[in-house]
Amino acid sequence: LEEQQELAFAFNTAMTTPEPVPLEPILAYKLSSMGLIQLDGNKAMPSYPLYREYFQQTLRKR
Repeated sequence: LEEQQELAFAFNTAMTTPEPVPLEPILAYKLSSMGLIQLDGNKAMPSYPLYREYFQQTLRKR
């Protein structure tokens, strides 16, 4: 994620937004393949609520 800024931004958006968010299909596919998000149609949300809690805290520290 650190090397791919677009992917990192999409991930950050999915983790910090309380509602499912639309992502570009390629980015959504990559994040979904890593198991970080799940898709509801064309909208992304964290795979697990714990991911949102953890990454919200982690991303704020940066």
